[in-house]
Amino acid sequence: TDYDRPDSIGKVTGFLGNIGAVVRTHAWIKAMGAEGLKEAAAMAVINNNYLIKKMLEVPGVDIVNANRAKLQEARFTVEKLFQDTGVTTTDVNRRVVDYGIVSYFEGHEPMVDPNPITPEPSDSVTVDDLDRFAQVISRVSAEAYADPEIVKTAPHRCAVHQALEGPLTQTDQLATTWRAFLKRNPG
Repeated sequence: TDYDRPDSIGKVTGFLGNIGAVVRTHAWIKAMGAEGLKEAAAMAVINNNYLIKKMLEVPGVDIVNANRAKLQEARFTVEKLFQDTGVTTTDVNRRVVDYGIVSYFEGHEPMVDPNPITPEPSDSVTVDDLDRFAQVISRVSAEAYADPEIVKTAPHRCAVHQALEGPLTQTDQLATTWRAFLKRNPG
């Protein structure tokens, strides 16, 4: 951090992070203004509290740190669902995609909370969006209790299925050339 060097050209660059994100953030702040930012923050808190109420009605879902105030986001857990059915948060996350819901943010690595769900509703999410999300989580929970394999083998209605886990065998690996394809698929 000693920039006072007589033979140096000085500081070449500064840390701005992802410049695209910085520009969009700056534009959003300028467009919203002080009152708009206050309203957006209030709506995000209202949406978060509404989603907490809806999610706690779903069997197998609980909230992490229930006694702590939740302003920005609430972290839920499907640990009870996992204990009862063997369905993990990753399984649930893959299954919600079948219902047209974008997969949710599970949590940061390392996973401190078991089987977390962190939906992070923003100010722009509507009540209908929140209701639909909670309804899909409830439907997936009901499926997990009725037949866990439906959830564990999801997604079923997507162009891409589950990514392979663990080391790849020779048959799992992509044939990146025509010769490799013919070798793997003779005749």
